[in-house]
Amino acid sequence: MLADLTALAGAALLLALVPGTLYLLLLTLAALLPARAPRKARQLAGTTPPHIAIVIPAHDEGAVISATLDALRQAVANDPLAHVVVVADNCTDDTAALARAHGVTVLERHDDALRGKGHALHHAFSALTGKPADGARVPDWFVVIDADSRLDPGFLPAMRHAIDAGADALQCRYLGTDTPKPGARAALAQVAWFGWNLVRPLGRSRLGLSAGILGNGFALSLATLARVPYQAGSIVEDAEYHVRLLHAGLRVRWVEQATVRAEAPPDRCAAASQRARWTGGRLALLRTELGPTLRAAVLGRWRLADAAADLLLPPLTLLVAAAAVLACWHTPAVALGARMVLAVVAMHVLAALWLGRAGRHHWLALLTLPAHLLWSFATLPLTLRAARSNAAWTRTARQPVHHPEIHHEQ
Repeated sequence: MLADLTALAGAALLLALVPGTLYLLLLTLAALLPARAPRKARQLAGTTPPHIAIVIPAHDEGAVISATLDALRQAVANDPLAHVVVVADNCTDDTAALARAHGVTVLERHDDALRGKGHALHHAFSALTGKPADGARVPDWFVVIDADSRLDPGFLPAMRHAIDAGADALQCRYLGTDTPKPGARAALAQVAWFGWNLVRPLGRSRLGLSAGILGNGFALSLATLARVPYQAGSIVEDAEYHVRLLHAGLRVRWVEQATVRAEAPPDRCAAASQRARWTGGRLALLRTELGPTLRAAVLGRWRLADAAADLLLPPLTLLVAAAAVLACWHTPAVALGARMVLAVVAMHVLAALWLGRAGRHHWLALLTLPAHLLWSFATLPLTLRAARSNAAWTRTARQPVHHPEIHHEQ
């Protein structure tokens, strides 16, 4: 009797892993397909190029905001129809003063009840799309950049080309810095970024699906914001807003030629906090959005099947841990199925290393995966707290950013 119950439990857990695993396999294979030819720009002669606002949500970012604005200065100087807006959100430090000293537009927001990046962006978009008192032009597009980020050369020209080719929203490559901190943890963080921020959106793009929103380096048109206001207040506001875009029939296009980079969390404590927020927030989003998304997909809106599959894909560490346990199950069919899940994950990681042009330190960092899995389980209580419906947004700790050289737009 006990053997039958454990066999049934193993089969049920394996069945729960199947949708996400198949989705991961599909995206991985699609990402390895040959690149499509870039869409041709359709900017008509004599028309005015779009005005772009680069929006930087910032909560107590005094340690990093100056370096980021310094790095952006040349990019904006080479593009007279682009300007920078810093949203100093519930700041208790000198973020706003430092931003003003750099000559950029500063919007200050103070609301202890509504905290988080989603509320900061909603405030910025509402302010910038209203009628300016000074008669300034309302931006046609909004590019969101995190306060600790920098842009690779050619970022704005690539985004402009994608805008001219026609789009509702855009997402560029969002990767770690090209000079990462030493250590296996930082290298593993980059490998995770290769998978989550490169393989998956690239796979969706190759399949003709919406690339998704990664929270940094995404762009929204004025028309898109008018149709779907940025009212996403969860701790994973980017994923929440993307689901809303899909329900509205809109699509995020992938911009392979543009890259934004940011530092990994500075220490294990900050990494644990960030991981718990992302994972817990996605679990909360799964609870609230899976039902409506599945119903819409069943009723014929097939693009929402992609959103449902994405919600059903667990974090890779949890997927690997569950599959590793089931691979040793006493039921042969369950053990075989679990090993196939592990093979799919291995293929995904190899694709991430290949497409991310990984270095030797990335490959060596894979040797620390068992310890990383144990650490992931240690963060489970934080994750469960972040999955609650009333979970509060918390900012990931930063460390001062020093750019050895500023990348200029070409």
